[in-house]
Amino acid sequence: MTDRLKKVEQNALIFSALTNLIMAVSGVVAFHSTHIQAIFLDAYFSVIAMLSSVAAIFISHFSGKKTARFPHGLYILEPLYGIFKALFSLVITVIAMLGSIQAIIVYVTLKIGRHLELGPVLPYTLVMIAMSFALSYYCRRNNQKMMNASTMLLAESKIAFMDGILSVGVGLGIVLAYFLGTMPGFHFITIIGDSLLTLLLVALTIKEPIKLLYRSFIEFSHGTVTDEKINDDISRILKKRLAGVLQDFNFEVVKIGMRWDVKIVLHKISASVQVEGLTKFKKEIESDLKDRFENLDVMFLIA
Repeated sequence: MTDRLKKVEQNALIFSALTNLIMAVSGVVAFHSTHIQAIFLDAYFSVIAMLSSVAAIFISHFSGKKTARFPHGLYILEPLYGIFKALFSLVITVIAMLGSIQAIIVYVTLKIGRHLELGPVLPYTLVMIAMSFALSYYCRRNNQKMMNASTMLLAESKIAFMDGILSVGVGLGIVLAYFLGTMPGFHFITIIGDSLLTLLLVALTIKEPIKLLYRSFIEFSHGTVTDEKINDDISRILKKRLAGVLQDFNFEVVKIGMRWDVKIVLHKISASVQVEGLTKFKKEIESDLKDRFENLDVMFLIA
């Protein structure tokens, strides 16, 4: 059980949940005060972020628990969390996009729509921008302390960054639309400006949950780690420990949540190397890497 890293992760998730709670309440109040579609997208991203952060706290507490059925722990829950968070974010994005398209079609065909009301938009967006980017930075920095091992902090960071971009767009776009709407020929902006803005924001931010979904799925399906720095660091340790004893080998690294598996494939093994020797190498390699990868398991496979 990686007590030190788990503590860092859990503290960051608790902070994220509290921050998202404040943003969610503020966003829902702002949306129901203004009925601006772009704020709907921003507000309910915060609601999803808050609910998922609470779920992440529980997952972080239980993912390292080892049972008879899961002797290596329940780390698979961590990339599964990332998958569901990305999917929920995509669902909200699609709902907001469809609502905006419908509003534009209704206005173009029937000339019906709601005028923009600024209300608390400016103070709301300024606070949301500061909180979202601060939270994204906080989660990213804490994940870096853990060698980017936490899929859940990665998810928190990406969605908070997306929320911040949405808030920037909402603030700038709606204020611009409000003043443009007072000019001749731009009256329509005060009616469908927020819908046009929502479509723009969707186009700018939809890649974040898609990237999160892809990365989480790779972990969930036990895909290999392709990060060159991680592979180079592990390769250097393996060459140091196995040089002169085991020459013909290659390795792959698999990350599942905060658990790392290093699989060393031996293509040729000397008769002088016994099982006890491999066990010794395993312990030495794990000892060399434990400072960077606390929850790491090394295994030898014969090709």
